[in-house]
Amino acid sequence: MCRLLNILRWAIPCLLYPLCVAPASATQGQPDLIEVVVVGDAGFNGAAARVSAEGGYKHGQLLDVRGAISGIRHELEADISLANLETVVTANNSLGASSKRFSFRTHPNAIRGFLDAGLNAFSLANNHALDYRQAGAADTLRHLKDMQSEGLLAFPGLGTSIQKAAAPHNVDVGQTSIALSSIGIGGLGASMSSGKVGMLKYPADLDRVTTALGNTDADLKILSVHYGREFEPETPMTTRVRFREMVSQEGFTLVAGHHKHVANGVEIVDTASGANGLIFYGLGNFLHLGMQNMGRQDLCHDFGLLGRVVFSRDIDGSVSIVSVRIVPLTDMHIATKPLPPEKAVTRIHVINHLSNQLTDQKAGAQGLSFTPQPDGSGLWCNPEHSRGSCMSTPYAAPAPGSLSSQISQACKRVLVR
Repeated sequence: MCRLLNILRWAIPCLLYPLCVAPASATQGQPDLIEVVVVGDAGFNGAAARVSAEGGYKHGQLLDVRGAISGIRHELEADISLANLETVVTANNSLGASSKRFSFRTHPNAIRGFLDAGLNAFSLANNHALDYRQAGAADTLRHLKDMQSEGLLAFPGLGTSIQKAAAPHNVDVGQTSIALSSIGIGGLGASMSSGKVGMLKYPADLDRVTTALGNTDADLKILSVHYGREFEPETPMTTRVRFREMVSQEGFTLVAGHHKHVANGVEIVDTASGANGLIFYGLGNFLHLGMQNMGRQDLCHDFGLLGRVVFSRDIDGSVSIVSVRIVPLTDMHIATKPLPPEKAVTRIHVINHLSNQLTDQKAGAQGLSFTPQPDGSGLWCNPEHSRGSCMSTPYAAPAPGSLSSQISQACKRVLVR
């Protein structure tokens, strides 16, 4: 049934937009295409707010998670649908918070609302994982383990030892094996002895996490990284070098970056095996009641990003990227939905601007240029892929001169909280 729904979900839009890629299972009976959705920071409660089984609080108002996510749930169904869970998961209002400006906790029922909407994997290593200290982190692990029987496939990043926190979580999709790992900037940090729950920190423990993921035999290797300077759209060279080395040397299929609250560029990097790895340098916010309304900012800082990647696994086990689709998001602080097409097209040009800065032939890196689609999404098709209808790269027209200048000026700004 899931495979049939997946086929129909692709077939109907492909009748309207010929640049999209129909899965091989729909045309050849071969279930070898894998879809991965990635989004940024998620949680469902305001800073220091009490948790409630009925929903989450925004400025004292109780909101229902199913209503808040209803505007984007049609984009979330995939084999792997990964968000960064930037909150403690607990039903306990008596937990003591750490001494920091913003502390987040979310009731398990809200996370079940995320699952019901289509998310099925969460990265846990970030600067809010330990907001309610060891007890809160232990609650997070306990509740997410319980949700494995409800459709949760993976939740890497926290563990009761260094090895467990670094260990990838493994998922099989048909004949394709997928491994997911998570690392992030780490708030207070945590002891990893005596069975206490903790996480590994970026960048100090990056080698440990990337080695553990690189040593797996998985067909797809996905790394979630919570890092960087908040509100910075452009990607520093130090970050480019570090991420490209992870992809090229360890053979990672996908790196999903977040924490900055704003979207960054997207690039493909050559790996040592001759394949390609994909990097989203910044996905921005997804749905979190504790975040500010980014829609008040300029056109380079006012949206989040949803990425949908189609991979093909060949008979010999090799994996290639078929297409990448991006959806600019708005209202991530209260009820996420895609930006209206007219505004979304402008943000596609923003991503193209940021991605074009990344192209570096010597480093084997190509920034992706996305072609705006009628629904406001952006599409890149791999011109070297022989499957589906992506037989050549669609033409991504440059932004008009006046808009290009506006984008360039806005993207050089780093906002101050």
